[in-house]
Amino acid sequence: HQLAQRGAHVVQDDDDDDDDAAATKNLDLVAQAVFTEPDDQSAWWYQECLARRLVTKSSRDDDKREKNEALLRHQIDALGQLRDLEPASKWPAVALFRLHKLLGDRDELPALHDALLNLDPLHATMYSSSRDKRS
Repeated sequence: HQLAQRGAHVVQDDDDDDDDAAATKNLDLVAQAVFTEPDDQSAWWYQECLARRLVTKSSRDDDKREKNEALLRHQIDALGQLRDLEPASKWPAVALFRLHKLLGDRDELPALHDALLNLDPLHATMYSSSRDKRS
């Protein structure tokens, strides 16, 4: 809740410089939150919201798209490290799956899908459905 309140202007603000700084700051806050408590869902959902917003806002601006993609790729690298540290936590794998899908990295999805099926078999249908849908 706190992250959502503090980052609300990322979704609403159209000032590019402020938006970039806020996005970076909020992604850093999310990274701190997920490394502190990898099984807390709220940070993961907020990260997805931020990632989708970054991709949506930059869809018509090549420079902004490159900058935002670099931010999200940095998140992917950090999540890979977290996944190595917390292999039994499903949330890093879920976030990696979502980020790779959002960025169009289709080659990464099958391995992540298989990992999610092993980590969380109760949600197998949801993961399979998500894998087959476009972003």
